[in-house]
Amino acid sequence: MLAQNDKAPTFPAAPVKKGFISLVRTLSITFLTLIIIVILINNSLYIYFLFNREQSLVVSEQNSIARDAANAVKGFIDDKFSVMAQSAYVSDLISTTSDKQELVMNKLIGLIPSLRQLFLVDEQGKELQKVSRLSNPIQLHLTAADKDTLLSTVKRNNNYISVVYFDDLTQEPLIIIAIPTKNVFGDVKGALIGEVNLKFMWDLVSNMRIGNNGLAYVVDRKGNLLAFADVSRVLKRENLSGNTKVGQFITGKKEENSQAISVSKGIRGTAVVATFASLGFPDWAVVVEMPIMEAYKPLLSEAGLSILIILTSALGSIMLTIYLSKRLINPIIIFRNAANNISSGKLGTRVDIKSQDEIGDLATTFNSMVSEIDKARGDLEQKITERTQKLDQKVKELEKFKEVTVGRELKMIELKKEIERLEAKLRFGGEKKKI
Repeated sequence: MLAQNDKAPTFPAAPVKKGFISLVRTLSITFLTLIIIVILINNSLYIYFLFNREQSLVVSEQNSIARDAANAVKGFIDDKFSVMAQSAYVSDLISTTSDKQELVMNKLIGLIPSLRQLFLVDEQGKELQKVSRLSNPIQLHLTAADKDTLLSTVKRNNNYISVVYFDDLTQEPLIIIAIPTKNVFGDVKGALIGEVNLKFMWDLVSNMRIGNNGLAYVVDRKGNLLAFADVSRVLKRENLSGNTKVGQFITGKKEENSQAISVSKGIRGTAVVATFASLGFPDWAVVVEMPIMEAYKPLLSEAGLSILIILTSALGSIMLTIYLSKRLINPIIIFRNAANNISSGKLGTRVDIKSQDEIGDLATTFNSMVSEIDKARGDLEQKITERTQKLDQKVKELEKFKEVTVGRELKMIELKKEIERLEAKLRFGGEKKKI
């Protein structure tokens, strides 16, 4: 990119000074730093908003799953109430004959597999009829206070449900439910009481799909485990009050509408994203858990993609920065080498940069300046030559003048000596005559 009038010179590389820092390096680092900062800020904001969006989606999805699971479990109990109430109303169970009562109740036992025993009582709690799946029917697990609560509840035309208890022999969880029985005028005249085996709820809970590897379980207000895929833990009457979500349910803290992902230790001791939904009636809750990696999978995928974009952008930025830095610095290097060449006396050097920008203008100006310097040097050399010639002529004239002047002086000296000699001779001849 450099040219000389006669022959293009070869420029020696400029000596590297101690402490010298290349502009290419400085600009590359500066541009790269700025680009990476912009990329990091942009992607950080993207990941932040992505995290908030995914978090809301995960929370919303889990709340929906928990609510659906709670509705399924609640439906398991509500179905029993509904079928019992419908049978009692259609057959006028409290007013019909004993044989028909037994027939209707046996049909109910056959229709609802989870019903272990059925009892029909009057307003005072006197037993009117009883049917059972057991070969040896047993008395209901009700204290006097429980029985009073049951009767007072149905008299107010409300359904009743007991706390969960466990069978002494099978260790299976059981509850007692009761509905009011009415006469044809709609007056409450007694109660139809059923003993429900909750082991039939285990399959319902075990079959719930919570993502790919999630799970669900049911607890009561005391934190007792009522239904879970691992039946042995239910049979051991495990209490989960130490579990974060179960503890929140026990204390009455609402979690269904929270928009923050809550990571806690799950029922199997692993880190999970969990939430719960209460049934209301009965006073139970369904807790759903999802492994943290599965819950965050969409976010991790997006984050991984963002990191890949950052790395790719950074690599591209490095290459682009180096290219642009060299493109910006190369003209400066050319000017530096040209200046070094000119300083060594090679005024025929020219910069061959034809870009249509400030650098191109500078190159044109630089070349014009060097041309003017070269021209001025030529003029100066011509003037010096002319003056040297004039000086030589003067010197020659002075030398000739000197020769003439010196010759005259020598002749005057000789003439003077001759005069002195003649005078001396004349003086000597006169003296001789006097003698």
